[in-house]
Amino acid sequence: MVSYLPSGRGQADRTEQKELVRVLQSLSMGRKGTRVLVKKPPGKEVAPTDMFLWNKAFNSDRIKFRINQIQQDLSAEESKKTNEQVAIDRVSVLEATIVRIMKGRKTLTLQLLIDAVVSDVSKRFPPDVKEMKKRVESLIEREVCRPLVNRRRANEIVPHA
Repeated sequence: MVSYLPSGRGQADRTEQKELVRVLQSLSMGRKGTRVLVKKPPGKEVAPTDMFLWNKAFNSDRIKFRINQIQQDLSAEESKKTNEQVAIDRVSVLEATIVRIMKGRKTLTLQLLIDAVVSDVSKRFPPDVKEMKKRVESLIEREVCRPLVNRRRANEIVPHA
């Protein structure tokens, strides 16, 4: 018999408690054939007074079997942090892709560059054309690339030698 009682001391304890609750949920509320523990009283939420007993009816022919983790709900703050980090990572990927394509082709119109970046980046995430244009402008400002002014089209970009 296992009883879950929170200690409530610090941030590390709260994190460990959340993980403990997820593990207990996974062991007691998974698919029918993988419930190793029985929760008393039955239900989805784990309270500090809940008891967990060994499931005597549990039987598996396999030596090893997989118990899926219960997915943890992200708070609004965690979700926001994750989305911000994804946006930062995408900016880096876009800039790296633009520089790589420009180094390979030397001279390219903006539209051809955007087409090449879209085809390359679309394998990883849905690209945003406005963001690509911002990244090209940012690379020009940082003098990684420069626009050609001696040509008729001002949209052509050449990487620095």
